[in-house]
Amino acid sequence: MKRFLMVLSILSLMICGCHKSVNPVKEDVNMNYESGEDKKMMLVYPILNAPLLDEQLKALSEELNQEFAAIDGDCEFNMSYRLNHNDDFISLMVKILRGDKEEVKTFLSNGDGSQSYTFEDAFDAKQIKSLAQKIDERLRQSDETAGSSIDYKMAVMPKAENFQNFYLDQDTITFYFDNFADQQIHEAVFTYEELKDFTKLENSNPVYLTYDEILYEPTKIIDPNKPMVALTFDDGPNKYTEQLLDALKEYNCSATFFVLGSMVEKFPQALQRMVLEGNEIGNHTMDHRQLTKLSEKEIIKEVEDTQQAIESIVHIYPKLVRPPYGSKNDTVSRILDYDLILWDLDTRDWASKDTQKIIEVTLNNVRDKDIILMHDIYPTSVQAAIELIPLLQERGYQLVTVSELLLYR
Repeated sequence: MKRFLMVLSILSLMICGCHKSVNPVKEDVNMNYESGEDKKMMLVYPILNAPLLDEQLKALSEELNQEFAAIDGDCEFNMSYRLNHNDDFISLMVKILRGDKEEVKTFLSNGDGSQSYTFEDAFDAKQIKSLAQKIDERLRQSDETAGSSIDYKMAVMPKAENFQNFYLDQDTITFYFDNFADQQIHEAVFTYEELKDFTKLENSNPVYLTYDEILYEPTKIIDPNKPMVALTFDDGPNKYTEQLLDALKEYNCSATFFVLGSMVEKFPQALQRMVLEGNEIGNHTMDHRQLTKLSEKEIIKEVEDTQQAIESIVHIYPKLVRPPYGSKNDTVSRILDYDLILWDLDTRDWASKDTQKIIEVTLNNVRDKDIILMHDIYPTSVQAAIELIPLLQERGYQLVTVSELLLYR
């Protein structure tokens, strides 16, 4: 009991002190992308300079890569994460998709990752029966049939090992369950106030950059009689994105950024610059899942959660959606009330990771009114784009946003 009170006191101070700031997340981001005709993979995980945690994440990524490479035929692998941390603590949630099976892993530690915390450290074990009942009730609210299965009943029994997968966000505490028969992830989400009788953890209010209600969007004159193309960048923002924004600003041109909802809170300044400097933001879903393999409810959540994440930072809702891997069908088109944007010229920058090859592929194949696909998550791609901008302008192309280009198609 003494250890519980001591650790709880420390965690309470740490959570209370966690605020989003101009640069809210200090971690580096590792992305591994592969897209074949049948096999698709997107692995995203943080590098935190916390050796023990970094080693676990790297090993998990390598395991997924090896398993993916060994599979013949249709499959999708995905790894995404949510992170809340400051100098004193790390709360991390990692979602994993291996084909049809979803998994979740969570980590809670001190700031350098050297000391891990468990359910027993964060919650009062003496109250576990009452907490288990609340979790049971919350899970049933989202799935009325859940309580009828044996695996469900086993998963919510009042045992500490059943509740080790939890994540501490600024506003909520989420318990995750991935051991039900449907092989999907189930969540029980609570506010800190709702769990005040079970823990001393407290929430903190997010603080974003100041942002004018009236956005200044530079007006660029577009000549409809001259050639134009739209550069588009997927999977960001990233630490390289602002280098690209600098080049677009220098040459007085625009691009469209199809961003991941899971990345926008990590780079809010880049997102705001996109809008303030006359670029366009598009929606590339929350976690880069292949939409054609999701239920209608999951498709809507992937897109709408991203809309909310973007709006919270730049006060606008994107009008364009680019489905991950360009994968869409009649169901996706029917339920998403947005313009679904693919591309005309695929630079395959993710495959070559070669700046000069990306430039050559683009210049050898570009045509008037093309939408060009690139990614701002690779330094080779960003450098290629920086060099391509003046080269395309020298060839007479106006570099415009997708929405601007569609007006003249």
